[in-house]
Amino acid sequence: MTSDARAVPDRSIASASGELEELARRLLDLLGRITGLESTYLTSIDWEGDLQQVLYARNVGTLDIPEGLQVEWSDTLCRRALEGGPACTTDVAATYPESAAARDLGLSTYVTVPVRGPAGEVFGTVCGADSRPVELSDDAHAVMEALAEMVALQLANDAARRELVAANDALSELAYLDGLTGLGNRRAFDRDLPRACEGEMSIALIAVDIDRFKQINDTLGHAAGDEVLRAIGRRLVAHCRVGDTVARLGGDEFVAVLADTDLGTAAAVAERLRADVSGSPIVTVAGPVDVTLSVGVAIGTGEAATSLLRRADEALYAAKSAGRDAVHAPA
Repeated sequence: MTSDARAVPDRSIASASGELEELARRLLDLLGRITGLESTYLTSIDWEGDLQQVLYARNVGTLDIPEGLQVEWSDTLCRRALEGGPACTTDVAATYPESAAARDLGLSTYVTVPVRGPAGEVFGTVCGADSRPVELSDDAHAVMEALAEMVALQLANDAARRELVAANDALSELAYLDGLTGLGNRRAFDRDLPRACEGEMSIALIAVDIDRFKQINDTLGHAAGDEVLRAIGRRLVAHCRVGDTVARLGGDEFVAVLADTDLGTAAAVAERLRADVSGSPIVTVAGPVDVTLSVGVAIGTGEAATSLLRRADEALYAAKSAGRDAVHAPA
């Protein structure tokens, strides 16, 4: 590791216009919030000087990757990843024991994506790191790839600004989408439910779990399980109205938020969904799969989002306790 000031050649990220900084800081902050990593940062590579430099960084928690940090390129994890090593690891010490820089920084989790030019040349990298082991989702990796592409566009041509703006909007939307089903994710649900509860209309919350979903994954494989999740998402949307909020919270948990709806109407929607799923097997790569649902329904007016969610969860667990393949909608 070195603290000497070294020149970075013109083909590096550092030679780009000042507009890159504003874009990079916004995206690094978004990336940090999506991944939960303590540090997300953008680097440039000085090929002639054999250095990698941190240009912009976002740090929270105990790990601190300082802006301006320079590491000999031959000792970087980025070089090892580009040369065929893992681009993502939750055990840096075991994966790259020979890296003095990684030891000095106290890295446990590390992930990197190269920023490439039109001919495939590497300008620099988008990186994330943490002092703890942190498993990253497929969505998080997709966001990193998108971020690297956006930085490359900014570097390549000022005429790409309009495309960058559109890509930034798309990236922001990606943060609120479940990558498997295309529905809203937990982040979108946590944003939208409190907004819905602020008004004076009655709000119905339908909580849905797939019965014995782990058994489907274990016996038929994850590809079949993914097809079941996508099918349940489609059917839930089909039984809701246009404008209702439908989200997958993770695993086999789904929710629907129905505005201006009474308990009877919401319970009827839930029952139609349950009957539809139990009465029609889902076709997967492993063949037709019989699936049932447990569904809980809660309704409130002017109620705190956390309270409404708690009551919907309680209703869901009551449906499970009743033997599954059931709807519970207490008055």
